[in-house]
Amino acid sequence: MDKLNANTIKQYLDKLRARGESADVVKRKLQSVEKFMMWAKDKGYLKHDIYKQMSRVISSASEKSSEAS
Repeated sequence: MDKLNANTIKQYLDKLRARGESADVVKRKLQSVEKFMMWAKDKGYLKHDIYKQMSRVISSASEKSSEAS
């Protein structure tokens, strides 16, 4: 979990977009990542401050994906 951070999420988004994934696919994948992060935070595997940083990245990306749809 040490390598999971906001940069990791940004890199994942870049890869999805580079592959030409649709905005809907990106949004669904981000929802899955967010659910995993919530689980990891609840179990104590992910620190709250890291969770907040990643959540902001996901929220921002989801908004952009919704605008693109």
